[in-house]
Amino acid sequence: MNFPRMANKAWPPNDPETLSEICLAYCVKNLRQTICDYDDELDSYCLKPDIVLPLSVSDGINRMLPLQRPYFGIFKNSEQCLLKRMNLGSVSNLVDSDLIGLLAHRPVELWIPLAHLTYNFIHYINRYSDNLQSLAIHGSQRIFLELCHLLHEEITRCVIISCVRDANRGVPVGPGYHIFGDDYILSCPRLRSFTMNCVNQFSSDIIH
Repeated sequence: MNFPRMANKAWPPNDPETLSEICLAYCVKNLRQTICDYDDELDSYCLKPDIVLPLSVSDGINRMLPLQRPYFGIFKNSEQCLLKRMNLGSVSNLVDSDLIGLLAHRPVELWIPLAHLTYNFIHYINRYSDNLQSLAIHGSQRIFLELCHLLHEEITRCVIISCVRDANRGVPVGPGYHIFGDDYILSCPRLRSFTMNCVNQFSSDIIH
């Protein structure tokens, strides 16, 4: 007897959620009843004092929960909940103090908007860049142009000082001889990917 072959799409793929994924999803949907305390006045969540999450669970929460201001408190203590991948694109009002607190996790991946940050964000990234492998900077041309202006001034000042010193010592100064100000240069020894979407012709001429 010949049986008709069943279509490949007759059965759903055998890829059910794991028990840990189901439990994690339940916790994320019911934060107040499971792992978090909630402050009504501040509209802020934080982990209960006796909760310590392994990295796999922390990563899972980060994937399921948008990294927005009400949830910053969950990641306040890196010993309770370590955050290695940070996409802060949905935090439209991210300020320097927010960035400093989150960078204490020493992330591997970082995506930040510049709209409300000062040019000091480079200092903060450098300070906590030990593990940083991927950095994406998006947003405001204002802050980037301010940074480029400061960088241009620093480069010009350092080149003039260097040229004067070398001239006094009789050292020839050839083309391309530049000293860059350390204050405005990224220092991320493990960085493999760097993305910016706020460079225009003026700024690209400066950083060429």
